Amino acid sequence: MTNPIHSYRWLAALLLSAISFSPNAAAQDAGWDQAHEAAQFETCYASHPPAERYETCNYMQRCASQLTDASTIADLEACALQAVELWDAKLASEHAELSEIISVLYGEDALAATQDAQRAWGGFRDKECYAISISSTATGYGGGGAIHYGCLAKLSAQRAAELAVPVKNLRPRYRDLLNEMADE
Repeated sequence: MTNPIHSYRWLAALLLSAISFSPNAAAQDAGWDQAHEAAQFETCYASHPPAERYETCNYMQRCASQLTDASTIADLEACALQAVELWDAKLASEHAELSEIISVLYGEDALAATQDAQRAWGGFRDKECYAISISSTATGYGGGGAIHYGCLAKLSAQRAAELAVPVKNLRPRYRDLLNEMADE
């Protein structure tokens, strides 16, 4: 099995290049428009299949690429935190839709199991990312906060993609059932 820290090396390299930077929000100075970029993210998300969304719609990487020599680790962490917020919103949306579909098609017991599984996954994600950020800091990469947020964003994106599959597969059956119920 691949060491999880290797998948975050690109982030660590970016952090190391940011260490010598001086303070303040260079992303805004460089013309970074968070609202515009969030809208771009939404468009990208809607136009790509779930398995391609994280790599294609990588908000954090786009944000970090706008940082300048005046940027700080805090600026990079802000990019990573914004990415977490976007991916967590997508994950919550996929989970809410799946929960609605499961509830209608399979009942409350199946819904409870789905919600329990999501809570367990959230605990796993938080512990996994904490361990990765601690490992990266302990091995000299620094920037544990940005690595932690980057990990949260990546795992949330992967989970959103995982949940999108049953949502897509069950949606037609769900709509048919709702139409049948409306006709009665």
